[in-house]
Amino acid sequence: MEVVQNRRISIGRREDIVRGEPWFKDGNIVLVTHDEPTAFRLHRGVLERHSEIFKDMLGLPQTEESDTLHFEGCQVVMMHDQPQELSNLVMALYDGPKFANAKIDDFFYLSGILRLANKYFIGRPSKTPHSTHFETVILLNIARPSAVQFNVPAPSPGCLKLYSSVLREKVN
Repeated sequence: MEVVQNRRISIGRREDIVRGEPWFKDGNIVLVTHDEPTAFRLHRGVLERHSEIFKDMLGLPQTEESDTLHFEGCQVVMMHDQPQELSNLVMALYDGPKFANAKIDDFFYLSGILRLANKYFIGRPSKTPHSTHFETVILLNIARPSAVQFNVPAPSPGCLKLYSSVLREKVN
């Protein structure tokens, strides 16, 4: 039984699944996080286009129909990721990463995206972030150990000043 009620859905025997964002009505695959059950209805082709892992995983032949969960005709795939990080990654694939006001939260936002991008072999989000001082600092600190490739300009004096203030905020 598949029911959507107040942003909660039921899939198989699970009735406690939160309907996350993004949720596309025309999506053809549902990703569900494991520990904090949250579902994201997405487009299989978008995931396959950006990720070698998704392309290979979703290209595997399905076992008997009874072994595969479905929601409204969409294949359900269980994910072992944090719901907010998976949401941020998927939204970055569709719309490009979004930055607030050059706060420390942007650092954690982008680090989660890059961690999952590295995990799922995503070469680069659909739009490279615009080059602001803060984004440069974030990219210099996070992108280096990951497989994600960004065009990063040389840090300016303003960027270096911001970097030192971010470090002070992180230490305090």
